[in-house]
Amino acid sequence: MTPAITAQHLASLPVGNCIQCLGSHANHTLELKFAALQRAGYTITEFSFAEYYRWVRARDHSVPDTDPESFGNAEPSAGDETAWEALWRYAPEARALAAKHGVKMISLQCLGQVCGWPAGSRRAELGRRKAENWLLTCKHLGLEICQVGVNDQYDAVGTRESTVEDMRWLAQRGEHHGVKIAFESWNFAPRNNEWEATWEIVQAVDHPYLGLCIDTAQCALAPAYGYDPTSGNGYTETAFQALLSRLRSVPGDKIFFVEISDVLKPSPPLLLGSAFDEWHKAQGPGYRTGFTWCRCARVIPHIGRGTGKLVKTKEDEGAGRVAEVVKAILQTGFTGPLFFECFEVSEQEKPDESIPDELAQASVLSWKRLSEAMVDK
Repeated sequence: MTPAITAQHLASLPVGNCIQCLGSHANHTLELKFAALQRAGYTITEFSFAEYYRWVRARDHSVPDTDPESFGNAEPSAGDETAWEALWRYAPEARALAAKHGVKMISLQCLGQVCGWPAGSRRAELGRRKAENWLLTCKHLGLEICQVGVNDQYDAVGTRESTVEDMRWLAQRGEHHGVKIAFESWNFAPRNNEWEATWEIVQAVDHPYLGLCIDTAQCALAPAYGYDPTSGNGYTETAFQALLSRLRSVPGDKIFFVEISDVLKPSPPLLLGSAFDEWHKAQGPGYRTGFTWCRCARVIPHIGRGTGKLVKTKEDEGAGRVAEVVKAILQTGFTGPLFFECFEVSEQEKPDESIPDELAQASVLSWKRLSEAMVDK
């Protein structure tokens, strides 16, 4: 039986904000972001590996800049072990910072390039080594969930069976450390670029520590049925209704968390007059169009571009039909957590120290409006 979506039920759900999405300028420190979460009334967050690493290096300049986040799709740099040890050593301080602001860190965003390498390859070995270190980092930070994205590298050409085995190994290691694995699709990946593909893998593994992270923007940009950033086509009514039906069929307890953002319709499309053409070109040759749309055009639902400041037409408010997608997910019996994960780099890169507060407060208003749209009439 489909559960009723009442105002009381929606008010009881654990809702937070991804800390990475509260500004991307160096001025937007973790301290400012945790304070913004607290002022907005949030008590949970999705923590960011990249921001945590920068925060640790700011405290200890002896920590090498080896970028362990990327380690796994290349050989680790000298000093990699020192970097991981520092991440574990500073974890109590990070936990104390969150607790000071009444915020609990739930998950770590986002482990990639660990599955789908050819079985027995050097890349597969490095990916597992990185994954083990991420899980230890989650454990030290007291996190419940490690978010894992599909492998977006073109040379990750392992078989589906090897991906299933990688995720089974990861679920088993997660269970060992007491950390659940939430598997997420990315529209810009060459394979497994729709949540339906990650769901097939989760079902094949069939392990209690492996479930889904469903991202509403990745639904709207899924290559098989979502918007194509280079043409503006896709996400038809027929495709959208079929998506909702598939979402409702997933057991709610296999969805570990949901990320919420809207998506601007590519109109005009990327490289054909869109507002993001110059930003995309500045990233250099070969930069993926789907990734640009993810970074530039994921607005706050029912708020729109620039926390509403840049809204001139209805299209500026977003075209992902987020309330309907989230409602379909809630109809599975899923009870949270949900995190706002909105990206507009042109706005988030501004140096203004008020940006974290502005974004956090806008997402509070967004949840109010989403809730009003989702309540069963």
